[in-house]
Amino acid sequence: MIFLFFKRKKQSGFTLVEILVVIAVIGILASMALVNTGKNLDRDLRQEAERLTTFLRDVQNRALAVENVSGATGKICGFGVHKNSDNELWVYYIKTDLDNNCSSVSKNYPGGAEDPYKIDTFIFKNGVMADDFSDLFFLSPYGEVYYNDELVNDTNNQASITLKKEGLSVAVSIKESGNISF
Repeated sequence: MIFLFFKRKKQSGFTLVEILVVIAVIGILASMALVNTGKNLDRDLRQEAERLTTFLRDVQNRALAVENVSGATGKICGFGVHKNSDNELWVYYIKTDLDNNCSSVSKNYPGGAEDPYKIDTFIFKNGVMADDFSDLFFLSPYGEVYYNDELVNDTNNQASITLKKEGLSVAVSIKESGNISF
């Protein structure tokens, strides 16, 4: 019964196993942070392709809805996308007199840098650039797709915009049906 009167001395601190577990968890978290903040070219291209796809669908919807443009007189024939530079696209519209047929108008960008037909701008981010492409145009009211002033069909004339960054590329394609995908 003598041993009951002795109190055990309480020890404080961490065991070696606890310290190793904490170091392992910190190492895993640090490696995940490095991977997520590092350069990821494929991710940048996918994000810009998604943004461009959404942008092109918006332009297409303007043509399908025969959207009015403030200050425009005449009949709006449709909306198009013009490459201004490697990282900038412009949205433009084409109009004609009220009694003219839109099928006979040119589907290419009609003016210069300060043209009143330019109504919107799309700028690529993260160093992504657009490869050379011709004007893309959606004719109102049915949204027919024209690429380089020619009607797009799935066999002969296909429309696509290729995005590039440091040797990688992804193409956003526009089908005859109006489907836009990458």
